[in-house]
Amino acid sequence: MVSANRAAGESSSWRRRLPVGLVVAHWIVCLLFLALRPPDPAGSRLDQMEHDRHTDEFHFNSADPFGWVAERPLNNWSGYHGGESPWVKLLIVLNLAPTLATFFAMFFLDPVLSSPVREQTWIAGWIFLVLSTAQWWLVGMVVARRARGLDRVALACTEATELES
Repeated sequence: MVSANRAAGESSSWRRRLPVGLVVAHWIVCLLFLALRPPDPAGSRLDQMEHDRHTDEFHFNSADPFGWVAERPLNNWSGYHGGESPWVKLLIVLNLAPTLATFFAMFFLDPVLSSPVREQTWIAGWIFLVLSTAQWWLVGMVVARRARGLDRVALACTEATELES
């Protein structure tokens, strides 16, 4: 009986740490993205977008990034159009809901925001970070809750086996 209780205590410990661990791992990956992806240099695409915004001009190139986060481009996935790193593709897929929500939020905030395009990419970055942090916290909570149910079944089986002995 003592071993079953100790096993239940050990499993509850990792369940409490799982959401925090997922969030910290996600933050590390986001920091790696910022560290490994250089920001858009002055006088390039973001500055052209800012100029177009004030002159009502529109320049489009199929190789342009499909989005910007903290002055870093999210490139098209096609190799013909520049391609994107496999680890960034994985990051986007794993964070699809926060990514789409960030794009929609920025779409609706664009008429309201009077800040320059470069600042808007940082706003998008913070929105993404908040939404993706909430996502990974919830994923950790759901997995921990499911694991708690499995632990109860395992504990009941262990107790039943000990009673039979």
